[in-house]
Order: sequence, then structure tokens, then C-alpha cells
Amino acid sequence: MKTQGAVRRKAKYIPPPPGPEEGYDAIIAYFDKYSTEELEKAGHLEEVAPEELEELAASAAYQLLCRNGLHVKLSHKDYELLSRLAARNHIAVEALAKGWLTQCLRQEAKGLATQKKAKQQR
Repeated sequence: MKTQGAVRRKAKYIPPPPGPEEGYDAIIAYFDKYSTEELEKAGHLEEVAPEELEELAASAAYQLLCRNGLHVKLSHKDYELLSRLAARNHIAVEALAKGWLTQCLRQEAKGLATQKKAKQQR
């Protein structure tokens, strides 16, 4: 009877990822070539700081919004209410919704600025 010994395979060398100076095409090609598991085993992946992750998510969302706009799906009941309010105010539904959204965003921005200022003063 023949026993088979464990065959050790040499770990495939994976170079570190290209830097931003090499361009997006080089980075995309690199991540197309190597899987996440391979990069993790090679030690080229690291956890992202929560602040960086939040900034990255905001940046990606901004780019998608600029490219595709905002499309909101509401319930039929909400559509009915929105259309009645717009008709009562003699304004287009889109203008009414855009006005509300803008108003809420500005209020949130003021709140965030106040929180940021309070953190800096601590």
C-alpha cells in the first residue's frame, strides 16, 4: 500500500497593491486578478477606520446621486397624500418633495455643525 505524503505547495507570491499614482486601471486590474482571500492570506488587506469608511460611503453615494439622481419609492397612500397636498398648494409634486427634502437637509446640516462645534470645544 502506498501512502501519500502531504504535498506542500509554495504559497503564490502576491505583490502589494499598486498605489494611486499608477492609476485606476492598474488598481482595477490588480483586484480583478487576485481574490479577497488571496490578498488576505498575503497580508495585503487591513481593516478600514470607521471615519474613513464613513467618508468613502458618503463619497460613493454622492457620485451615484450625481450620476443617477434620487428615485424614491413610496407607498400608494403616501403618493395619494403627496398628490393632494401638491394640488392644494398649486405646485408640482416634484417641487413640493424637493422643497421638503432641501429644508430637512439644511436643518440636519445645522445640527451636525452644532455637534461638530461642541466636540471641538471639549
